[in-house]
Amino acid sequence: MKSRYKVFIGSIFLAAAVGFIAIRTTSRTRRPNEKTLAQPPLSQNNLSQPSNQLGSSASATGAAFKNQRLWQALAVKITQGHPEENRAALLSFFENQFRSPSNHLSANELIEFLESGEDASTSLGFRVGAAHRLEEWPTLRVAALDWLGTLDPAAAASYAEKIFNQEKSADEFAIALRNLAFGLPQNNEALTQRFEQLLAKEDWKNVPSQGYLEAFDIAAYLVNPDLVQPLSHNISDTRNEPLRKASFVALDRMAQANPKLIIKQLLANEFLQNSPFTRAGLFSHADIRDHEQRQLVESYLLNTKVQSQEISSFAEAFPNGSATLVYGLVSENRSPSFSDLAQQDRSSLKWVREWLGDKRFASRQPELQKLESKLESYVASAVRGGILPTP
Repeated sequence: MKSRYKVFIGSIFLAAAVGFIAIRTTSRTRRPNEKTLAQPPLSQNNLSQPSNQLGSSASATGAAFKNQRLWQALAVKITQGHPEENRAALLSFFENQFRSPSNHLSANELIEFLESGEDASTSLGFRVGAAHRLEEWPTLRVAALDWLGTLDPAAAASYAEKIFNQEKSADEFAIALRNLAFGLPQNNEALTQRFEQLLAKEDWKNVPSQGYLEAFDIAAYLVNPDLVQPLSHNISDTRNEPLRKASFVALDRMAQANPKLIIKQLLANEFLQNSPFTRAGLFSHADIRDHEQRQLVESYLLNTKVQSQEISSFAEAFPNGSATLVYGLVSENRSPSFSDLAQQDRSSLKWVREWLGDKRFASRQPELQKLESKLESYVASAVRGGILPTP
């Protein structure tokens, strides 16, 4: 028998790149604007200058800063190497200069570099790895902000305010959001406001960078019902596929984390009317063992504005055991156990049979009958496998 539980593993950006995550599955298998410094034209903020000027004591802001030549040497190296060489050089620089017992550069040196206004392109992407840290950094400033969050979360959260107020780079803004989340973990109100600030930047939204798209993980972390509306609006915008897909992944993971909160918003405000199959997938995350969620699903099924095609899509996915597992900037992954899924299937079967016997759901009989048949198969399989006791 095919299993119905699928997992997507990757990043928000990767999810946006490959397309919408399948939310209607029949399986249940699980498995765990940049500045270029070394090449013309050179801007006033370029770190890397021609070799005869590398010893200059002036920074882009007109003043020297501590360890300036160390940073300049790194800038030259990463603007002359191949991407993998650049990544290795950045990792080595961080470990040797900030982690090694023989070198004691601190978070203060990172802040001084950031204050200088200097930067260098790395020819790398914006790639999130394990433990919410970056594995690739598109610029030297993004790397410095990432490292600052590792060395001194409180200082990184404080410096994030400057990044937010400057609004110079979506990638820097994304790292600053992460730094705020971990440096001030109790201040979700401020984090929400800053994420909404990112959403409102039309130039970043129109041509989203990798960092901009990865920042949508903040929504999955917050699970704030106020974010359902802007994310739903993005999903309905067919002109910007990366934005649509990143918004979908974020909203789908919000529904995985707290289905009651999300579907309540969808039902009350009729969001996603122009994306009915997406809405069906989000409702399919409901766990109708919970009385309030069951009432919300019943209201959805009884809503005459919801077409039969959408209900068919809902029935095909429900109860939705799919999970999107990502290397997120902030959020943690969640995935249900086989035992919990099986118990949910059995309980859902009970309530589907109740609905089939209820005249209010007469117009949904074809969809509910297919759902009943599918759930009977799931429950029987779980009994044979010893996951559920024999009734």
